Amino acid sequence: MSFKDNDNNSYAMAAGTTLAPGAYLVIDETEFGFGLGPRDGLGLFAPDGTRIGDGFGWTGHAAFGFSRCPNGTGNLTDTPTSKGAPNNCD
Repeated sequence: MSFKDNDNNSYAMAAGTTLAPGAYLVIDETEFGFGLGPRDGLGLFAPDGTRIGDGFGWTGHAAFGFSRCPNGTGNLTDTPTSKGAPNNCD
């Protein structure tokens, strides 16, 4: 599985990466080796190149970071990040 930005930069996750229901995966920009610009987007892809899920694009840098609010199910909104914990949707 991998994710790609609008410039087709790609980060491949380790083979066999799985998450338990309700778990979180945090990947810091320093780990994936390319920047995300103020007008960019991300998509998640299966090993065969098929897009998984809905992807997300933005037109300006987030003040905090984009999180789904309510946690895990709602729209992506710019909220204080809560790495490895439920999203802060206050």
